[in-house]
Amino acid sequence: WVRALDDIKIDKLVNFTEKYNRSILYQRVGFVCKMLGLDHPRFEEWKKNKAPRGGSRVLNPYKKFKTNYDSEWNISINHPTSILKNKDADYS
Repeated sequence: WVRALDDIKIDKLVNFTEKYNRSILYQRVGFVCKMLGLDHPRFEEWKKNKAPRGGSRVLNPYKKFKTNYDSEWNISINHPTSILKNKDADYS
């Protein structure tokens, strides 16, 4: 995401996410976009209607649930987010 930040077409990303219509996808995409400073008018509707609270919704499905939580997107932050927050693509 960070390496492709300049190439992200937010309208296409929103349309793609809505095409699949999965609450966890809305939550993950919304959270990542928030961390990267990307915004779209549809995000408010997503937060109200597509990001349910509860369950074991996690940022990274391959890692265990963590108690660190983003209340805006109702998702457990179980993966480091410093790459997103700092927009640091100098990794790997």
